[in-house]
Amino acid sequence: MQEALWDPDDPRWWDLAAWLVYLSHFVTTLAVAFALWFGDLHRFRRWRRLVLATSFAGFATYVAYPAVPP
Repeated sequence: MQEALWDPDDPRWWDLAAWLVYLSHFVTTLAVAFALWFGDLHRFRRWRRLVLATSFAGFATYVAYPAVPP
């Protein structure tokens, strides 16, 4: 599918959209962290625990079953 749709010499609008969605995974997490930290410290602490628990659960799943993406 990548060979059929990806042309490095002619990027399309959906290439930019996919890149922005990928980038948002990093930027949005930090943006929400700073907003909660400065706005509501109690909610930040709860959100921090949830993010850390999700991250460790993902890592534990990877350790238990190290699958290679297709």
